[in-house]
Parts: sequence; C-alpha cells; structure tokens
Amino acid sequence: MKIHYLGHSCVLIESQDTKILIDPFLSQNPLQTTNYSELSVDFVALTHGHHDHVGDAVAIAKHNQCPIVASPELSRALGEEYDQFIPMGVGGTVQLKNLSMRATIAFHGSGFINKNGVEVYSGFPVGYVIYDQEHHVYHAGDTALFSDMQLIGAEFPLDVAILPIGDHFTMGMDDAIRAEKYLNAKTILPIHYNTFPAIQIDLKAWTEKVAEAGFKTDVLAYNESITLT
Repeated sequence: MKIHYLGHSCVLIESQDTKILIDPFLSQNPLQTTNYSELSVDFVALTHGHHDHVGDAVAIAKHNQCPIVASPELSRALGEEYDQFIPMGVGGTVQLKNLSMRATIAFHGSGFINKNGVEVYSGFPVGYVIYDQEHHVYHAGDTALFSDMQLIGAEFPLDVAILPIGDHFTMGMDDAIRAEKYLNAKTILPIHYNTFPAIQIDLKAWTEKVAEAGFKTDVLAYNESITLT
C-alpha cells in the first residue's frame, strides 16, 4: 500500500489496482502548485462537507467517471452537480475494489455551500479506516480527540494514523499525541496544518513532542509519498 500526501487533508491511498482519493482540496489550496485536474483515481471519498475537504471532488470524479463516497446528506447536496455516489453512514463498511473502508465517528461540523451560496447540512462528519489484507490506515478527518479512538486502535492493527494537528478547528499537537496513545499506530502522518494562518504550527515542536512521547511520525511535504512494507 502507498500513501501520497497532496496537501492539507488530502491523501491518495493506492493498493494494487485501487486508488482512493480523500478530501481533494487541491486547486483552491494556496500551497498546492501541482495541477491535479486529470488525476487518475477509482474513488473519491469525503470526510465532511466543508469547502477545504470537498474541494475538487466533483471535477475529479467527473474526469474519472468514478463514484464519490460520502454521507447520504452530503451525497444529496452534491447531487445537483454529479450523479455517481456511494452513500455510507458511521459504522458502515464498503468494499472498494481491492480495499475495504469503514466509516468512523469524528467530532466536527459539516456544512456544504451550494451553487446559490446557501449552506446545506451535509451529515455527520466521519473518519475512515482503509485496509487490505496486509495494511490498515486510519484517516481521522477533521476531529477533536475522543476516547473511542481506543476502540479503533483495538480493532485495527494500524500502520498509519493520519491525524489533524493544526488546532483551532481540530485537535492540536498535544491531543494528536494523546490520540496516538489510543490508536497505537506504527506512525503518525500529520495533516490539516499550515494551510491557513489560523492553523499555523511549529513542525519542529511537533517532531520533538512525538519523539518525547516515544512515537514515530512521517512528516511529508506536498506530493511526497510513503510505501508501507
């Protein structure tokens, strides 16, 4: 399994012939300079309806003629622009070609701004556990720390926990480390930081905190990847 970090909260998870793109905030991301308008994927998955997560989902799905995985409410909200969806709710699992994906709880908001500038409720925010026969990856989405993360860690032998660390809108660095104590992943891939002034952090402080706690982190620059072995 390979994980490509495309900035903010966007990752592309690849396993054999299956590619799942999560939260593709790309063309509007002020720090992303690569054009991903013709990115090849099999599925687009959304954790919630905020603009910095929905991003280019519809455009990329249209280009690939592939489904968007999202909450039923967000699927309906985006249905004005597209017609291929896999609606799923918290606790549900779907098989996406070679990969399985479980929707977990997340504590955040979720509103979608439609073409008329009206905010539409877009369902409960989620995280995802994505796995095949060899590897398990948890993308927490936008969330605060919550104690039931220990249930995720108990059920899944996580290779990677993809966690927001930018604070302000999500958990910050200290709570992400507390989350890792529940999750017990082999490494943390930090997301949702430094894209905007409100979520600026000191990456050196992050790596020091992780090391002091006895954990491991893979801090990726935009468009870098890690391969799980």
